[in-house]
Amino acid sequence: VAKVGNQLAGSQAAEGGPSGGGMAGSPLTGQLLSNIPISVPHSVVATLGNAIYDWEVGRRTKETNEKVTTQVDDIFDRLKEAASAHPTYGAAAKEIEWRLATLREDMEQAKAFPGGGIAVYEGVFPVAKVEGALAALLGHEMAHVLARHELKRLTGDVAVAASNVASAVALGTSPDKIDRQAITA
Repeated sequence: VAKVGNQLAGSQAAEGGPSGGGMAGSPLTGQLLSNIPISVPHSVVATLGNAIYDWEVGRRTKETNEKVTTQVDDIFDRLKEAASAHPTYGAAAKEIEWRLATLREDMEQAKAFPGGGIAVYEGVFPVAKVEGALAALLGHEMAHVLARHELKRLTGDVAVAASNVASAVALGTSPDKIDRQAITA
């Protein structure tokens, strides 16, 4: 990364651009490095996702209405079976340790967590009034887990942030001048 940053800095200086610190946040750096694959084992992402799921569920109140939880659990079980039988995602679906929490929170959403955790918030029930709508919502979240969307977003963000910070350091930019959002990522 430092080598790329130095090369880019040299080409910028030759073109009359900034010669120091100008790379942090550069779209060019992000374009170059956002396509570099970062190999993160699925087990690492699943462990992180499960920890975040546990934190999210642990700080919320779980739904206690048995009629509601039974209906949501039944739909979830049928979707897990369907996912396991899918020709493309079946093998992955069988390996995932699916978990579901129905939470008393007035948010109109559900969330997927890497590793197989799904949280459904009570606020979706007035919107998803029929079983099919709830199944579509849960299936959508399960598809995020199966397609590993969070991993793709996470690795892209980390690659861009790392390239921005590394380039700034390589160019001798003082830490107080480096974009805080890049450092945070």
